[in-house]
Amino acid sequence: MVSEITEQSRAKLHNHVEYSTLRFKTATGNPQSLFIIAADLSKASLGLSTLMPDNATTFKTQTVRQMAQKRTAAGQKVLAAVNGDFLTGHL
Repeated sequence: MVSEITEQSRAKLHNHVEYSTLRFKTATGNPQSLFIIAADLSKASLGLSTLMPDNATTFKTQTVRQMAQKRTAAGQKVLAAVNGDFLTGHL
C-alpha cells in the first residue's frame, strides 16, 4: 500500500514514447520506486527487442547502458532500455 507519494515525473522520449517515475513510501514507511516506459508499439517506427551483452548470444556481465550503446553502434536507434532481469539469492 502507498502511504505517501514523494516524487512523480514524466518526460517524452520520442513520439509515442514516455518515461515516468513514481517514488513513494509504503504504509510501513519503506521507500519504493517505479520506473515506467510507455510506448505505442502499434506505430510502425517503434519496436521492442531484447538486448544481450555485446549484441551476442552468449552470457556475460555488461550494464544495460553498455548493451544499448552496442546496439546503437550496430545501427539501431535505442530510445530506452530496461533491466528486466530477475535475480534472487534463493535457489
